[in-house]
Amino acid sequence: MMDNTRAGSYQEKLALLEKAVALDPEFAEAWALLTVECIYTWKILFYRNDSTLQARARYAYQKALELGPDLAHTAYARHALLKYDEDDYEAAIAYLL
Repeated sequence: MMDNTRAGSYQEKLALLEKAVALDPEFAEAWALLTVECIYTWKILFYRNDSTLQARARYAYQKALELGPDLAHTAYARHALLKYDEDDYEAAIAYLL
């Protein structure tokens, strides 16, 4: 059962995505979504400097890029990293154009 609180639902999403990549380490879309959820939880939901989530987002993106470089999910993960991790809004927009 999903927790309806914002923090609870994102913690559950992270846990489910972690489980997905543990069960299938070749699941590129799950790695890409894990990137985005780590960033969302770290930068938007809690807006704090969380080096663990930051490192996990970067690692998950590298796995997504390695396994599915042409996937839309991977492109969106890169966009999220540019925007929120590197604080490069112009590059983030240009990346999607």
